[in-house]
Amino acid sequence: MAKRRGRRSVLVKLGVMNVAAMAGPAVVIFVAKLWSRGPLLARAVGVAFLAPAVLAPFQDRLLPGLQGSMPSMGGM
Repeated sequence: MAKRRGRRSVLVKLGVMNVAAMAGPAVVIFVAKLWSRGPLLARAVGVAFLAPAVLAPFQDRLLPGLQGSMPSMGGM
C-alpha cells in the first residue's frame, strides 16, 4: 500500500507541474507492472534518474536554467 501511495504522490506532483512530464513516469509504472521483467526496468530507470541527480552539482550543463549572470543591483 505504501508503494502505491508513493507512486501516486509523485504522479500528482508531476501532473500539477507539467502533464507531459507526468506521462513518462506513468508509462514506466504501467510497463513495470505488466512486463515480466518489470522490477529490472524499475531499477534501470531509477539508476538513470539518480545518475544525473548525483552529477548535477558538478556538471553545470545538467542545469541549464541555473546558468547565466545575476542581474546587477546597481540601483539600490
